Amino acid sequence: MKGQKRERFIKVMLTEEEYKAIERFSHIEFMNKSEFIREAVKKRINQIKDQIFPHNEDRIKNGRIKKEIFKEAKKAIGAHARNDYLEKPNKEELKLRQKMINERKKNLEKELERIKQSLK
Repeated sequence: MKGQKRERFIKVMLTEEEYKAIERFSHIEFMNKSEFIREAVKKRINQIKDQIFPHNEDRIKNGRIKKEIFKEAKKAIGAHARNDYLEKPNKEELKLRQKMINERKKNLEKELERIKQSLK
């Protein structure tokens, strides 16, 4: 990059704190302020590129995740079209849900008691 001719200029307004931070960190990195800002911009651009265009291993993982998400979305759309989501749950499922709600209620009541005790 040092061999490239710089033809563009960007003017940036900073707060006093931002200017002091750039000045301080550029000294720590042994750079002048312009070099420090250029490096920071390059690093941020590379971060964004990595998010948009992930490496091969990430592509494979993200591709699998996207496929799974699309499969679930397709199932949900199909269920919506067939009105499956309006079906009533069976008795066993309702009992299980009620049991889970009661357990959660007991746990929250215990937690509330502990909090009350700690506040006394």
